[in-house]
Amino acid sequence: MGIFDSGVGGLTVLAEAARLLPSVRFHYFADSGFAPYGEKPRDEILSRCLAITEDMIHQGAAAILVACNTATSSAIEDMRRRFPLPIVGMEPALKPAVEAGLPGPILVLGTAFTIREPKYQRLLRRFQNTKNIVSLPCPGLVNLIEAGHRNDSLLKDHLRQLLKDHLARDYSAIVLGCTHFVYLKDPLRSLFGDAVQFFDGNRGTARQLTKILQERGLLADNIVPAPNSQDHITFATSGDKNHVLPLCQILLTDLMKTND
Repeated sequence: MGIFDSGVGGLTVLAEAARLLPSVRFHYFADSGFAPYGEKPRDEILSRCLAITEDMIHQGAAAILVACNTATSSAIEDMRRRFPLPIVGMEPALKPAVEAGLPGPILVLGTAFTIREPKYQRLLRRFQNTKNIVSLPCPGLVNLIEAGHRNDSLLKDHLRQLLKDHLARDYSAIVLGCTHFVYLKDPLRSLFGDAVQFFDGNRGTARQLTKILQERGLLADNIVPAPNSQDHITFATSGDKNHVLPLCQILLTDLMKTND
């Protein structure tokens, strides 16, 4: 099973998939040499997605999980037309955030690419007449997370600058519309308080992947909750292997320990 992202963000999806699918062998590719996708033109993102998928199929992948909202927005339709195997993508979790019925407005954090893309704009139009929704592009955050910053002063200062016009608003929900942003829950809580609820598409995507693999007969019948073992997961990257691969191991280990 192939899963990829522009870097380490997709590990947040991989952790959910690995819990649900302990019998599946995952090969994770962090395209950190070309990160961040959210600041690249569509043609370049599409080219990377096609090349990575072709390589994963060559290595024997029976399905592909695109663990990146930006890559999904820009490339998944072309990928599905070109490749016959199951391909599952991401979508910002705006629908569950709206359906949660929380009283305050909703803040959606995403890459500039995801926020402006027709795919997200169509999703936004479905709900904007029933709920106060603010969509905020967040440049620079992916770069900091890729460099290993998660809850330090450099990241917090950048996050505070991005959100300076929003800190006084009484948001009840924050949609993490980039898989990298799941790592930001603690610094976001420090800015907005413990009452704010977070929504991301990771668990729903992992469930959709499970459903599709079952329908295609690509799973064993008895799936049980996964232990914290990473024995069925391998990593590769287009970035600095001495930095990215150890970071993948550390981040995934942390993610597998928590359901938050």
